[in-house]
Amino acid sequence: MKRCWAPRSPESIVREIEQIDADLVMFVDDVFTFQPKRVLEICDLLIAKGIRKHYIVNARLEIAMRPDVLDKMTQAGFIALLVGIESTQDRTLKSMGKGFTIAQVRERFEVLRKSKMVINAYFIVGNMGETEEEMLSTASFARSLGVEPDPRLPLA
Repeated sequence: MKRCWAPRSPESIVREIEQIDADLVMFVDDVFTFQPKRVLEICDLLIAKGIRKHYIVNARLEIAMRPDVLDKMTQAGFIALLVGIESTQDRTLKSMGKGFTIAQVRERFEVLRKSKMVINAYFIVGNMGETEEEMLSTASFARSLGVEPDPRLPLA
């Protein structure tokens, strides 16, 4: 049985961030960008309160359809988006219920690359039913999207 998503309020999140004694904060929430309006509210609060930190966040590919949210995230201090693509095969994406195709991945990465944030992607190599050739296509596909390790990302 799946649990209903119950997001924390933007105010609650920003209060917690205020208490964190770190310059870099990673949100471990694979649906952080699920509600773009909520992301805007979080960013507006961070900016209004003058909280100057850097943020890394898991993001859904659909966030590319909201360049206004990407711009606001950059203003608020977000420096990296980690996007779950999972596969280079349309049939695998469909079986996983991802809700997008490889063609859409390419289109949306065109938008994401215009952001000042580092854009990275997650892939699963060896999904059920994938051939060795399909698995080996992952690295070249990722490079074609422009997702390679980026020296701007302060991961030490």
